[in-house]
Amino acid sequence: MYRAFEEFLMNGEYNRQEQAKDDCSDEESRGGHPISRNRFFRVLQFCLGLVLMAGSAFVVYRLVYTCSDRMELTLYFADFSYSRLIPVKRAVQMELKKAAVLRKAILELCYGPVSNDTLPTVPGGTRLLAVWLKGDTAYVDLSKQLYLGLPDQGGAEVLAVYSLVQTAVDNVPGVKRVQILINGNPLPVLRGLVRISLPLVPRHDLVSRE
Repeated sequence: MYRAFEEFLMNGEYNRQEQAKDDCSDEESRGGHPISRNRFFRVLQFCLGLVLMAGSAFVVYRLVYTCSDRMELTLYFADFSYSRLIPVKRAVQMELKKAAVLRKAILELCYGPVSNDTLPTVPGGTRLLAVWLKGDTAYVDLSKQLYLGLPDQGGAEVLAVYSLVQTAVDNVPGVKRVQILINGNPLPVLRGLVRISLPLVPRHDLVSRE
């Protein structure tokens, strides 16, 4: 009888082991062991975190790169009565050399305003032929359209000349005077009112303070 009871216990333990195996098999068929699933989700979360960090780093890089790759110029355009120069800020591609900054500033002035708040001072079609620096003087060589294309308003000639002077002096460190040339030559006057045979200094009385 004792032996029969011992066999009964052994058969019961065997049945429990077999049931445990069956439970594991059912668990695997439903999606794998719980520990394996937890490890999979942790790896997935880690990968997603890396992706989000990489995306954030790229956005920050683009913002810093964009900001550091730009510079701000101050350009001078005319008011609607051609009596005052209006300073206008404009962000452009960064230039490191002074001569390149001078060229960029004069080109942007020649392009004219981008809004309807001011009027151009340099006539359309005027070509920038050359710029260079010598000491504290900037040399700006323009085509003859600078005087041929001036409007009839009396102050247009004055503002055309001094918008060039003010723009060059304000944007290029160390520049104090500007010599305007037409097709490589200094003229006595631009069109009859403003003498441009010698380098000119800014006229701050022409700049609007509003």
